[in-house]
Amino acid sequence: MKKISSILVAVFFVFVSLFSFSSNALANTMKTAIGISLGQTVNEKIDSSSSQTKYLWLKFDCLSSNYYDFTVSGVELPLSDVFLTVYDSENNVINSNVNTENEYSFVSTTYLEAGKPYYFRLECLKGTYSFSASLNIHNHCYTNFFVKAVADDDKENRLNGFSKLLCNSCSNEYIVQNIYAPSTVKLSSTKITFNPYGSYPSVTVYDSVGNLISPSEYVVTYDDNFKTGKAWVYVNFVGNNYKGELTSSFMIIPAKPTPTSLKSKKSKQITYSWNKDSNASGYQIQYSTSSSFSKKKTKSYIISKNSTKSKTFSSLKKKKKYYVRMRCYKTIDGKRQFSSWSKKMSEIGRASCRERV
Repeated sequence: MKKISSILVAVFFVFVSLFSFSSNALANTMKTAIGISLGQTVNEKIDSSSSQTKYLWLKFDCLSSNYYDFTVSGVELPLSDVFLTVYDSENNVINSNVNTENEYSFVSTTYLEAGKPYYFRLECLKGTYSFSASLNIHNHCYTNFFVKAVADDDKENRLNGFSKLLCNSCSNEYIVQNIYAPSTVKLSSTKITFNPYGSYPSVTVYDSVGNLISPSEYVVTYDDNFKTGKAWVYVNFVGNNYKGELTSSFMIIPAKPTPTSLKSKKSKQITYSWNKDSNASGYQIQYSTSSSFSKKKTKSYIISKNSTKSKTFSSLKKKKKYYVRMRCYKTIDGKRQFSSWSKKMSEIGRASCRERV
C-alpha cells in the first residue's frame, strides 16, 4: 500500500511540474499558439534561456479585412531586440518588426484578410521579457502627399504627378488624383499669313491621356512672330498641378501679293509687274491661255530674288488672251511656303506692225 502511495505522489509531482510553466511554455509553436481576440490584452513572458519559453505564438482568426495594430508593451526594457513576425496559415511571412532594446513598447501594423487565421510570433534573444500584447483595428492618420506632373519636350523627361493620402503610422496609401504629364500643344493654325502687328495663334494643351488642361495652369509667350518664317510658342506651366515647359512652332507666310500691271508693249510679249515684298524670299508666276490655269496650258516660273518687280513673257501667240497670276514664298526649314494666289490679270498678245497693216 505504501508503495502504491509513493507511486501516486511521484505521478502527482510529475503532473505538477509539467503544468507549472507559464502559458507560453505551451505556445512555443504555431500549432500550440494561444488564441487572441480583437480588443483582447494578454500578459506573457518569454525567456531566451529555454527552448520551451524562447518563443510565444499567438493566433488570430480574422473576421474582417482591415489593417490591424499589434501592440506590445514591456514591463521593463528588454535586454536585447524583440522580434515580431506575422505568418499566414501556410507559414508565409506577412510582416516583421524589430523593437530595439531601448524601447519599452512598439506597434506593428499589418493588413489581414477576412476568413483566414494569422499567427504572431515574439522572440527575445537575451534574458527574459515580460510584456502585454493586444490586437486592435488600426486607425489611419492620413497626410496629403502631392507631386506635380512635369512637362518637357523630351518624352523621356516627362513625369506624371499625383495627389495621395499616406498614413503616418503604416504603409497604407491611396491615390486621390492622378495628374498626367502635359504632352501636346495644339495651335489654332500652324500656317499664318503675315501680320505687321504680330501673329498669335490660340493655344490648347492636352495631357498624355488626352485630357484638356485648363489655361489657368500655364502662361503662353510667343517669339519671332512679327516677321515671316518660323515662329515659336512657349507654354510655361505655373499652376497648381504642373511644372516645366512645352514648345511648339508655326509658320508665318507672306501676304498675298499685289500685281500692278500687265501690258503688251511689243509684239508677242507681255510684261507683268508687281510691288516688291520684302517679307518674301521670292515669287512664283504663272501665265496661261486658260482662265482656270489648267496644267497643260500653263507655264510656271520661280523668281528667287525678292527685289525683282517684273517679268516679261515672250514668244506668245498673236491675238491670244493670256492670264497671269503670282504668289510669294518664304523658305522655311528648306522648303518653300507659298502665300495665296493673287487675282488673275489678262491681256491679249499684240501682233507685229506688219501684221496690223
